Amino acid sequence: MNKLFILKDVAMATPRTGYDSVVATDLNSIAEGSFVILNEHEQFVSSEAGLSFAKASRFVIGTAQGAVVVPEVKLKNARITIAEPAEGVKFSATIAIDEVFPDEEYCFILVKKGTVANEHYKKTFTTASKSNRPADVINALVADINNQSKYTGITAKKVSNTIQLSAVNGYDDYAVVCTDQLKGATVTTVNAKKPILDKEYVINLIKECAADSGFRHTGMEAEKLYPGMYPELDADSYYLLSCTFFTERESAKPTDEKVNQITHILIPNTYNGKTNLELTLHLFETVIVDAPDFASSTSEEDGE
Repeated sequence: MNKLFILKDVAMATPRTGYDSVVATDLNSIAEGSFVILNEHEQFVSSEAGLSFAKASRFVIGTAQGAVVVPEVKLKNARITIAEPAEGVKFSATIAIDEVFPDEEYCFILVKKGTVANEHYKKTFTTASKSNRPADVINALVADINNQSKYTGITAKKVSNTIQLSAVNGYDDYAVVCTDQLKGATVTTVNAKKPILDKEYVINLIKECAADSGFRHTGMEAEKLYPGMYPELDADSYYLLSCTFFTERESAKPTDEKVNQITHILIPNTYNGKTNLELTLHLFETVIVDAPDFASSTSEEDGE
């Protein structure tokens, strides 16, 4: 099962002044957007406290409605992964046309990648040369491409003896296939890459975690069905820390089972976002190392 929590920019990932690492923690004191770890005695854990985990622990996330607890986190078989935000790259390409001949067809096909069934995925641009001047062919193709830009999302311009293609919006990727007399022309392509951990990425991750938790219809009408499903995002991008662990269920006799659990923690990528990420990771590393039998855990305990 997947769970997702979004931290606030103001929340530090280590104990704040006023938290007591010895007595049980008052969950009402957890600030909104803060993340803490409790041991089996409901004590707040920090890297300085040196408190270890005899059994399971708990994650606690502060929210506007109160603290949310992820129970029975067995950290001795936990695996931590980190993803950092990355900017997207839009598609672009250059087609070089150095020589043309009269009364010949010059054509290329723009093929959209990653399409689904019944989606239009290719567009052909062609022109017949009336002279031996490359500029005439290039200008004709550029005009045709720009006339179709509202359908293809691609614009073009002439630069010397080349056609430069650029994506207008979105991060769809394309392939350029030259045919007829353009076959063999030099094509230079910059492939598109979607941004990682931007707002759209986070919204999609929220949908996936909600669906995994049993919510239905998490598409366009989700906000109407489930008010507050999409929280207000404070940052344009985030760091993602994912903790995967296995919870052993002893009630399902005669066969015990280990259930895979994934908790995603999003940390705003702001002026102190990297610091909060490192502090959170350090807290996890300290707790995992202190967990009993972590170093000698077997493959069966790891759920492998």
